[in-house]
Amino acid sequence: MTEKPSPAPAPSRLVRTLGCLVYPVGFGIVVALALYIKSLV
Repeated sequence: MTEKPSPAPAPSRLVRTLGCLVYPVGFGIVVALALYIKSLV
């Protein structure tokens, strides 16, 4: 597979992949912080 110089699809795919990764990770961090704060209180 030879990568063609296409600047448009690559960043959008990267952003979409980052978004798909960031949302679950951020949600997990929020839940972990909530549980941590609950355990402290």
